[in-house]
Amino acid sequence: MNSQKNIIQKIIAALKQKMRIVVFSNTSYSEKFALKVTIFGFLIRLIGITMIMFALIIVTISYTSLKEYIPGYGNIQDKKTIISIITKLDSIEISLKEKDWYLNNILNVLSGKLDYASKTKPHIQKMSLKEITVSPYTSEQKFRTDVEKLQTRNQLQFSTALSNNERLENLHFLAPLNNVILKKFKEEKKIYGIKIKESELDKVKSILDGIIIFNDKTMDGFHVLHIQHGNNLISTYKHISPFNLTLGTYVKAGENISLVSQESTLLFEMWYNGNPINPLDYITFNDKK
Repeated sequence: MNSQKNIIQKIIAALKQKMRIVVFSNTSYSEKFALKVTIFGFLIRLIGITMIMFALIIVTISYTSLKEYIPGYGNIQDKKTIISIITKLDSIEISLKEKDWYLNNILNVLSGKLDYASKTKPHIQKMSLKEITVSPYTSEQKFRTDVEKLQTRNQLQFSTALSNNERLENLHFLAPLNNVILKKFKEEKKIYGIKIKESELDKVKSILDGIIIFNDKTMDGFHVLHIQHGNNLISTYKHISPFNLTLGTYVKAGENISLVSQESTLLFEMWYNGNPINPLDYITFNDKK
């Protein structure tokens, strides 16, 4: 125990021992510089100077362009650019390999070196359509029956509506609207129909049995309905309100086909064999102007 204390005391005494550091001239041996210091003080100064120098080096590298010379350290933007270039190069390489593979296959097929059909054609078992039997569900069979009945009825109605070969003078036309006639038919002035005044409770009716062939708005923004009748006759109803009648619907003479529009006037036309005819020659209105 005493020996350890003696060793420690000797080390402390050695560190506190004063020393003199002298710098002499090489030619005249005259004293140029002298420094009195203990060993402990010298070590403290040496460590302090080393730490200051180390801190200056770190600051200089961190805040100047010298850091780019350190291996593994670089600009973040440069790293992003490098990664993007590598990705594009990888995609280009894959694309080139696929094109090379495609061209090689074409060359092999053209030269007869590759029996492509025998290698890749799957085995397909041939089957006659007569061998395929599909039984419909009960609901599907009922739906088919209803559709067939509807188609048969529509065909009969359509053929009945269009098969008349009577003269127009012998047909009984119903007035589409019984009200005041505001404008009459004048073909020379390109007025191909008549304008009938409507009231709020009026409903537009079909003049004969027929099939609806058009029910939509025209370029001028007004709603128009066309009905195909027999004898190649078409009746046209303009400035009417939309009505829930789809194309191909069979309508009877006198059946309501529209309501009053905001214009409060009905433009009614009749076309026979593609030419306009005067409705007043065939239809009797209660009130004419």
